Parts: sequence; structure tokens; C-alpha cells
Amino acid sequence: RQGNTRDMIELAELYEKGESVAKNIDKAMKWYNLALNLGDANAACSLCLRLRNDPDELVNDNDVLFEKLYQSGCNFAYCRKGECSNSKEDLQLAADRGFAPALYNLGKRYELLFKDKDKNKAIEYYTKAAEQGYTVAMHALRRLYKENAVESIKWLKKLACYGNTEEQCELGLEYYKGIIINKDISKAIYWLDKAASKGDETAMFYLGEIYDQVEDYQDICKAVYWYRKAAEAGDSDAQYNLAICYEHGDGVEKDFSKAVYWWKKAAANESFEAMRALAICHFNGWGVECSIDIANYWLRKVATLQ
Repeated sequence: RQGNTRDMIELAELYEKGESVAKNIDKAMKWYNLALNLGDANAACSLCLRLRNDPDELVNDNDVLFEKLYQSGCNFAYCRKGECSNSKEDLQLAADRGFAPALYNLGKRYELLFKDKDKNKAIEYYTKAAEQGYTVAMHALRRLYKENAVESIKWLKKLACYGNTEEQCELGLEYYKGIIINKDISKAIYWLDKAASKGDETAMFYLGEIYDQVEDYQDICKAVYWYRKAAEAGDSDAQYNLAICYEHGDGVEKDFSKAVYWWKKAAANESFEAMRALAICHFNGWGVECSIDIANYWLRKVATLQ
């Protein structure tokens, strides 16, 4: 309601699928249309697909609706016809009007499908679509620029700013490791926190690692918090590290039985370190029964998997 078009599209998708709210196609169409009218190209394909698949609109005849849309000069129809029939002319018509999905589809065809393949033209059309905020085109540019670190990072940052969780995590890791861009732990924390707040377990783990190991940012309570979140989400490295915290009493009360619990979780996820830790525990009877047979079982498992 405050004008964020990305949230409008997400809300429309929820209404369309009936997730978390009662299914309501009218409300879905309302929010798709509003986002598109406010200039967000990412609403275009969703709206077009909705029109194509809506039985009330189509009366079981896709061709009827699309012919009407096509004759009325609708960019949706030009783009869809061009996409389905591989018609360069129809795509070009919509692209010349600046319609982002058509620009993207022309780029894809110059990259992959046309006989006259042209990587430079593909980049040109992808860029025009991406500059409208069309995230699919941004992904395509990252793929084409995989050998060009400057351009790849440029589009990675844009995708992260558009709220893409995977790219937020990746950008956070770039700032953390400092291989391609200058190392900046504050920015790493910022982007990893964005991704972690959406449930990205990799981002959770690395936040834990930063708060655990990076000088000037160490905060063992925060480290345990993020290790636990990632461990509960199934990240084996976080499960192993959380066990270490319980083993030594770092940020939590020392508890060998809980350490063993998380090592077993990590071992089930094929963590060699956790298997070795369990072997040592069983050799010494630390938090578990003393058993050479069980210890050897874990060591054999490590050898087999390696």
C-alpha cells in the first residue's frame, strides 16, 4: 500500500496461489496491474501468464484472447507470440516499445536460438531489460559476464538490492572473503543478515562464523544464536560448530550430551569432522557409552565416504 512494487508482486502471487490468504484472482490481477503500471517490469510475465491461463478470460481458447490482444497492439501478446513461435519480428515490435520481457527474450534468442547468434546483441538486449529492473535479465547478464568480475559483481549487487536471497548471501560472502571485491566485514554482515532473515541457512552459518572468529566482531552469544538457527535448518557445518560450543561451554553452558546430539546431527549430514568427534567420544566415554566397536564404526564410515 505504500508503493513497494516488489511487495505488490509477491502479494499478487500469494492471492493467485492461495498461500497464506484465500485464493482470489481478482485481487492478484489488481496487484499485478498496479505494479506494472507503476513501472515494475517484473509484473509483466506474471500478468501475461495469468491472462493466458485464466479460464474465465479465455473460455478454454487461448488463441481467441491472444488474437484480440495482438490485434489491439498489446505488448503482452507480441511478446508471447514471438516467444512461442520464435518470431523475431513480433519480439522486436514489443522490444522497440521498451517492453522488458520482449527485450529479454530477444537477448535469449541472440544468445542461444537464432541462427545469427550474437553475444554482443544478447548483452545489449539483456541490459536494456535489466535496467528496467527485470531480474531475469540480470541473472542472464551474470551468466554471460562470469569471466568479467567487475560486471558480474555489478549485477550481483543489483540483484541483492532487489531482494534476491541467494544473491544477498553471495554478496555477503564476497565481502567476507574479499577475493573479488575489497573485504568489508560490516557489509558482509549487512547482506548476510538480509539473507539469513529470510531463512538462508548458509548465510546463518557464516554470520555465526564471523561472530565466532573475526577479530573486532567477535560476540560468542551472537555466534551461538546463528549457529543454532543454521543447525536447526540442517546446515552440517553449523551443527558441528554448535557441538563445539557445547563441548567447551562457549556462549552456552558446557554440556557434552548436547555436543554429542549435534555431532550426531552433523554426522547424519556426512560431516567427517563430526564422525571423528563421535569416534573420539566413544573411545573415551565422553557423553556417551565407552565403546571401541562404535568408535571404529564411525572411523570406518569416514574412510568409506572419503
